Amino acid sequence: MKSIKLFICLLPVASSLAIDVDTASADRWEIVIGEDALDNYSNLEEHWNYLYPWGSDHNGTARMYGSSADHNHIYISNGVLTLKASRINWDEGNSTAPGFSHIPIHYHSGAIHSKHLIVVNDRYPNYELEARIQAPSRHGTWPAFWATGRDSWPPETDIMEYKGSNVNWQNTYDGGWEEQLTRVANPGTWHTYRIWMTKINSTDVHIHYYIDGQWKARHTGHDFVNKPMHIILNLQMEGSSGGSGPHGSTYMNVDWVRVGRTVADGSSEPVQLHRHCNYGGDTFHLSSGRYTLSELNARGIRNDDISSLRVQSGYRVTLYQHDQFMGSSIVKTADDGCLVDDGFNDQMSSLIIESDGR
Repeated sequence: MKSIKLFICLLPVASSLAIDVDTASADRWEIVIGEDALDNYSNLEEHWNYLYPWGSDHNGTARMYGSSADHNHIYISNGVLTLKASRINWDEGNSTAPGFSHIPIHYHSGAIHSKHLIVVNDRYPNYELEARIQAPSRHGTWPAFWATGRDSWPPETDIMEYKGSNVNWQNTYDGGWEEQLTRVANPGTWHTYRIWMTKINSTDVHIHYYIDGQWKARHTGHDFVNKPMHIILNLQMEGSSGGSGPHGSTYMNVDWVRVGRTVADGSSEPVQLHRHCNYGGDTFHLSSGRYTLSELNARGIRNDDISSLRVQSGYRVTLYQHDQFMGSSIVKTADDGCLVDDGFNDQMSSLIIESDGR
């Protein structure tokens, strides 16, 4: 397909760097996580989960704590999310994360990960992730804003990562590391950290890194396409930050996170799924086929999270309550603005789309 050079000044940045964008795909822009997603606990829990996607422990000495009933280390005040790391004075054992069982736990801290999965593909060929953050940079602190594969590692992109100094690491991992190191004046004041990720072929992406609107680097992420990724904000400690951390409490503040993407023209696809009733929220375009839960997830569709759908004439959609086309089901051959009346709102885990002629 034909592509042209678009200048990044068409996007909310201050650089004139040219980027390849496929004009046959980049038809419409939509926000999938808005800046209000951290304004209160209700918004937070609509868009984010507590802890890491895999649990409480990872590659540093901080164990993550937090839930809807526990805001000691993950809390919101005046529309700002705070992750707080506190030194403990007892033995809590070692990290339970695979490969890191040798690391002792010295802190309790906070992490959140996105419910929305980034999936760069033909339908969503470009993603933007940006956050406004006050980050600690003392020796032994390790804050990060990053995204990593749900099903495998790699892929990984680190948008903001400080390792016990005022040098920000922006990294891409696809089996090998590509790194950009930038010294930032006073990371503890507000700065913005951003990537623009764009599909360049059937398997690979370019990732453009920015700090405070200034372009810093372009990396190539091999085998990133069609790989669902969680976005993560965490305040890890020690580990790669270099030695013993502070004895008191450490704070990472996040004013907002914004996630957007381009949506390619889906008019030829016979079915549209919508996250909310009356065709609201995220829209997902699907062609004929059989979609298990993993295949839906790979397209950014979460389990039990569809409330309305549009069906082109001549097609039928069978929605199943469980994965692998099991459980109760309903059939739709026309638009339905709200699945509540069918008792099937937020119930779908797999589906089949077929033409009336089968």
